[in-house]
Amino acid sequence: MRQTFAVLTGALLLCSQAFAGGQKWEQKVDSDVRFKLIHDSGLIVVGTTTTAYGFNPETGEQKWKIENLMKNYDPETVKPQPGSEYMVYLYKKGIMDVSPSVRCLNILTGEQMWEVDLFGGVPDELIPQLSTAFGIQAKADEGASLGMNLIQAVIDDAERDQFLLGTYSGFFLTVGKKVTFRGKTMVNGKPKNMPGGILAVDKKTGKVKWAAPIPEMTGKVKAKVSYYWSYPQLIGDQVLVDWAGVHVFNLKDGSLACAAPFDRENMQGANAATVIDKGVAYVASGGQLSAVDLATGQLKWQTKPDKDVAYTEISVAGDKVVAKRGGTFTDAKGKPKVLTYGLDVLDRNSGAPAFDSEKLHKAKDRQIADMTNVLVDGNIAYYATQHSLRAFDLDKLDYKYVVALGEDQGNFDGAKSVSSSGDGKLYVLMKQSTKAFNAADGSQLWSKTFEPPKVSALALAMLNTLSAAAAQQRANSSITGRATYRVYHGADFYQARAAASDQYNYVMAQENGKPTVVGVNLSTGKDDRRAVMDKKEADYIVGERFGILLNVEKKQTVQAYDLNE
Repeated sequence: MRQTFAVLTGALLLCSQAFAGGQKWEQKVDSDVRFKLIHDSGLIVVGTTTTAYGFNPETGEQKWKIENLMKNYDPETVKPQPGSEYMVYLYKKGIMDVSPSVRCLNILTGEQMWEVDLFGGVPDELIPQLSTAFGIQAKADEGASLGMNLIQAVIDDAERDQFLLGTYSGFFLTVGKKVTFRGKTMVNGKPKNMPGGILAVDKKTGKVKWAAPIPEMTGKVKAKVSYYWSYPQLIGDQVLVDWAGVHVFNLKDGSLACAAPFDRENMQGANAATVIDKGVAYVASGGQLSAVDLATGQLKWQTKPDKDVAYTEISVAGDKVVAKRGGTFTDAKGKPKVLTYGLDVLDRNSGAPAFDSEKLHKAKDRQIADMTNVLVDGNIAYYATQHSLRAFDLDKLDYKYVVALGEDQGNFDGAKSVSSSGDGKLYVLMKQSTKAFNAADGSQLWSKTFEPPKVSALALAMLNTLSAAAAQQRANSSITGRATYRVYHGADFYQARAAASDQYNYVMAQENGKPTVVGVNLSTGKDDRRAVMDKKEADYIVGERFGILLNVEKKQTVQAYDLNE
């Protein structure tokens, strides 16, 4: 969701820890915790292997509990919608059931709103409309059902009071004995490539409103896990889907507004989120960038595919497109593959490279071992490597400055991200340090560094691996930015804390012989948030707006801590 949570995961994601101070409350749940979240309202929602709970964050009071609600669900699909009291997730009716349904839960009340079977029947009055969308003819009294593979996207279209459920593949319509994928009808068989689509359901009832199948996917998708494409994006009264090129559908009825189909060969986890700027969509697949004019559906340009390049972030700055590449990914067989980091700058109108990125760096800098997000502000692109903060001038196509991040501490204190407060300051968030710089010249304003808890070499290696993986996953996610908070009627948990807090960098430190979660305020440089722990391994998240640290101990105990004390 779009709320900025500092999500922190310990070395082995172990759950055998307890806090020694600042604990507000502790609650035991019925079985192992599979997901935990802090809702926009402040309510804490926890799901176990079978049960969903809602807790008051101040007192730990159980606001609601629903048994036998969460059995056989996918915790990765549990995502509350920004600015909404609803949570939509996938549920399987049986362990071997490959046809899950979608459930909608009201987070504030714990009420199950509706359930839609993804292989369920279609209302008779919608059969002609859906038949047209799938390219066949069917009458309202023939009977039909929709089929979908796993839902990978849930979008809250608040203006039209509907949820959009998206699947990358396996979207089809059955009428009688005929199974139809868009433009292709089969009997007792399946097509080689199964296109996906978008299904719109009424937010309050789950009733199907329309379906928008995507033309057949032409690329060969070999990756096993679904990082494949970026999230669908709402653009006014339309939604853009980039799973088989670029397709834009009208949100009112699901009709196709424009399409630019093209192969999207990819490496698992390698695709950046699609960026839309001035009516043009800039799309990344594994080693290729494409630009699509959304007014005409025409492909403006494409770069030449390169199997040794993986794009993970795109920005648009003036007349240029800035693309970050490189990282550690998994190939079709699940094996890790390291691709060289770098910064590509292209002409936004033609896609032509502005310079040879292989010659950008001096000899000793050509192999950048690591690279944070790229922050574009005006004509400058800021990012950090393992050992330096860099400002790249997009007009002069050269570095404005390169600033060392201090004592070489190896991979242990590498940079995680670069951010800005918009007042001429840059912040480099590191594993053990937080540093503030003057954006104009790179001069350091302040720095906070904390001694790490003592860990074994194996735990440290795993910590670094997990941190890198988490950073890569954040880079691939298109859901970014701070949420717009709203007032929830009946949710009075945080009337005294209505204002959003400043952004913090959270690190695991060693203080007074105790592992301690420390939050450094980026605006002031003060380390004014703390939670003292008994052990260094933890499974916790931080709800920054509310100053809450939510921890799970021994898999079945939920603990809340006030970081503001």
